[in-house]
Amino acid sequence: MSKHQNSYHDTIVAIATPPGRGGIGVVRLSGPEALATALLMFRFREAPHTRKRVEANALNFGTVVRMTATSPENPPLSPFAKGGSTTIIDHGYLVYFKAPNSYTGEDVVELQLHGSPRVLQEVVQLCLAVGEGLVRPAEPGEFTRRAFVQGKMDLTEAEGVADLIDAQTMEAGRLASRQVQGELHAAIMAIREPLVGLLAQVQGDLNFPEDGIPAIALRALRIGIQKGLASLGALIERSQHSWVYRDGLRVAIIGFPNEGKSSLFNALLGRDRAIVSAISGTTRDAIEDLVDIAGVPVIFTDTAGLTRSDDELERAGVERSVRAIRETDIIILVVDARDGDEGERLFWETVDPAIGEEIRQHRIIRVGNKIDLLRKPSPARWRADEAWVSARQGKHIDRLRKLLVKEYLDGTVERGDLAVTNVRHMHLLTEAHQSLVDAAAALESGLDTDTISVDIDQAVSLLGEIIGIEVSEELLEQIFSRFCIGK
Repeated sequence: MSKHQNSYHDTIVAIATPPGRGGIGVVRLSGPEALATALLMFRFREAPHTRKRVEANALNFGTVVRMTATSPENPPLSPFAKGGSTTIIDHGYLVYFKAPNSYTGEDVVELQLHGSPRVLQEVVQLCLAVGEGLVRPAEPGEFTRRAFVQGKMDLTEAEGVADLIDAQTMEAGRLASRQVQGELHAAIMAIREPLVGLLAQVQGDLNFPEDGIPAIALRALRIGIQKGLASLGALIERSQHSWVYRDGLRVAIIGFPNEGKSSLFNALLGRDRAIVSAISGTTRDAIEDLVDIAGVPVIFTDTAGLTRSDDELERAGVERSVRAIRETDIIILVVDARDGDEGERLFWETVDPAIGEEIRQHRIIRVGNKIDLLRKPSPARWRADEAWVSARQGKHIDRLRKLLVKEYLDGTVERGDLAVTNVRHMHLLTEAHQSLVDAAAALESGLDTDTISVDIDQAVSLLGEIIGIEVSEELLEQIFSRFCIGK
């Protein structure tokens, strides 16, 4: 658990732009000493010798400077101090966002400078030096965590920020953006608030158990539970496969050596990524890369041939292939199109039984490759989970791509429906739905109101955990630790 998790009264600093060189780099400070710290190291072009009143939400041009002391006993603290020498670090802009009108809800200052990693690191170190004891380095996701703590966003919106940053396709980005804008929050609240009302009704009846629940109240309770079940069920149903937009679909390409696995890998990617050779066993390591298929990020893995060998390198390659198989969602089993069903039968007879069991745990698509070498045309109509392609000529590759993602595309995104992509959210939605199922069953069975109250209360709590109304520090630590530093 973070030692700073409750330290929201101090000021934090971090580089807010991605690692590496760029045209612009941003150093961000947030907290009560953000502006004061920045003013100790920023010299305004229009008023270089006086502290300027800083207008919020405005670009202020100037220089970031480091003051060098004339003597250790009298170190200057800012560019306005007398004595000592001044070293210019960079030219750029200071932007001040006054609380509560900022990303975190606190005073925020951004120093927008040139995107040199060395310069930005120097500026961060300077912030820590001039703000010694008051400023510390930000932890991963701490700016967004402070925004959550300050009530600037709920937990789904905060998680949406991380998903938007990590989005690997435009569709994934759009779904994350809708979450950031609060659409999931609104959907959850629309389900949760009526349940809170039902809970109050049931708990009120518990205060007068001798009266029982009036018939009209029972009818309202039954309708309320059914409405909650219908709303939750619809959201869960249309989100069954939405996780692929966020987490990606992993596809491992397997088979015997020299069946064209690497050629197929390159064809699916649309570029040469793996070395292709007629020499058996060219691929010794698992190679992976990503391609956008209908908005789904698909991660293909080209594996070493699954052959039994005494060669140490080949055995190591097979071991890595097995690891890739364990982590995959779909397996493409490549066979020579000229061998057809016989090629697949030979594969299963020859492959190590333990590896065969690992493979059978997944959905398998058999791909007959090298149809350009067939004497007669390949089947125009494919059987389920079967494809016929020519990796060398690129024939039917696009059709295979669509087959891979077909069962995950149910039209939800195309229609613009709200979909849940986060596994944590889906788990809690499913648990909340089950709690309402239990509540409905208890009501129909004539069980006491105390039992019904417990089930509804559980559903309310689970929905509250999604948006952060009821959440532990341990969970917050887990969620925000996956953020990048600076966000």
